[in-house]
Formats: sequence, structure tokens, C-alpha cells
Amino acid sequence: AMGSDEGPVGKTKNAKRSLEKSKSAFQSCTLSGVIDDMSEAFPMTSSGSTWTGFTDQVMGGISVGKLERQTLDGRLCNVMNGKVSTFNNGGFIQCATMLSKDPSMSLTVDASKYHGIQLDVWYKGENDIENFNVHLRNPRCTQRSSYRATFEVAPIGWQTVHVPFDAFIGYGPGAK
Repeated sequence: AMGSDEGPVGKTKNAKRSLEKSKSAFQSCTLSGVIDDMSEAFPMTSSGSTWTGFTDQVMGGISVGKLERQTLDGRLCNVMNGKVSTFNNGGFIQCATMLSKDPSMSLTVDASKYHGIQLDVWYKGENDIENFNVHLRNPRCTQRSSYRATFEVAPIGWQTVHVPFDAFIGYGPGAK
């Protein structure tokens, strides 16, 4: 998700505004080109969906993580903090959102006019370089399958990462 140069906004005011805003008032990310500009109260995206954080505990792992909105280096952003453990067949923490602003109407969006995903990221960790994945799913994908692309970042502050759609590889049933 792309960060904003704006500082934090009062949660009560934005939370109330987001609850009152109907799905039709949001602009689809495929029209605006932006999944989240951080203008709505967390966990809402500016394109009408919500952010969710989860870990490998959904399948018996023991990794822990928390997704929240914070300000880093003057930019409002979503932050995923946690500790990943490969114990008990685990090994991930994730944040996710639907690209469709109304999944009850459609689970898909037409992003064919775009060439990929752009992320503004900040990695703060112990390694000089760390790999992260972006997963995309379509209706053919099962719960454990997706199209995945990996990118590397260093702990040097804000970086813009471009992940072209042709870098995504299908993993699991329905994604091959």
C-alpha cells in the first residue's frame, strides 16, 4: 500500500466517516490506480476494502504478528510487526486486502490496463537484505494457492518497489 505524506488523522472522525460512507462512494483501485492512500480510518482502504493481518496460526504454526496503522519517518502507513517461526510447519505473517470494493458483487477486478503492483515499503530488520512476497488470487485459486512474486529490500528507509505482473508465478491448485 502506498503511504501518504500527511500526518495521522483523528481516528474517531475518520472511523465515523468510513462507517457512514457507502460502498458506492469509494472509487475502485482499477479506476484510481491506488489500493490505499491512507485517507480512510484503519482498517479501511481508500478503495473500499479492508486490511486484515494474519499468521501461520491459521494452519497450526506459531508465528505472531500484528497489523496496525502508524507513522514512520513522517508517513502514515500500515505496519506489520511480528516474529516468524518455521516451527510446526509455519513460516509467515501477512497483511491482505481484497482488490474488489464489493466482494458480494464480484471477487475480481480488471487490472489489465496496469503492468504490475507498486509498493512503498520500509523494512526494519536484522538482515542486510530481506525477501518479501506479494500474492494475488483469482476465483480459480483455492485457499492455499496464489500467484506469487518476490522482491528484496534493504533496511535503508522508504523504498518504492515495482513488481510487474509477469513476475508472478502460480503456486497450488487453480493457479497453474
